[in-house]
Amino acid sequence: MHSVLRSEPLITRYDTVAGEGDCGDTLACGANAILSALTSDSSIQMDLDDVCTW
Repeated sequence: MHSVLRSEPLITRYDTVAGEGDCGDTLACGANAILSALTSDSSIQMDLDDVCTW
């Protein structure tokens, strides 16, 4: 998620040339929502513990 957030300006720049310019912002919004859910919702963390090896 953090690499998506770091890459947002570059993604937006490329998408501005090839599209509407909203792809980076959309990806950043999704990444921030996932990070927020992972830190604030313990049920998500428990579900991830069932399928992921940390």
